[in-house]
Amino acid sequence: MKRQVIFITLSALLASGTSFAAEQTWTGRIISNMCNAADSVGMSHECIMNCIKAGGKYVFVNKGQVHNIQNQNFNELESNAGHPVKLTGEIGSDGTSITVVKVAMTSAALK
Repeated sequence: MKRQVIFITLSALLASGTSFAAEQTWTGRIISNMCNAADSVGMSHECIMNCIKAGGKYVFVNKGQVHNIQNQNFNELESNAGHPVKLTGEIGSDGTSITVVKVAMTSAALK
């Protein structure tokens, strides 16, 4: 009986520990899913915002990979769209989507 209680307790602790994703930081650009990710470097803020207003969703492009942004209403997405940014967030259980925690323009964007 004691073994079963210990096993169940340890299993619950391990399962709960793996359900929390650690925050990570990446460098890339916030664009619209209606945009061509390969052209994201030359994309203007105005063009991206037009796509968002037309029904597009924000995505994050990092090293050629496109990540869906889960929290589309995150305050800093609009002002940083199209600029090189450092984005901090958590990867979703699907391995590709991101929940954004923080966005900051990189020094290249500020020049």
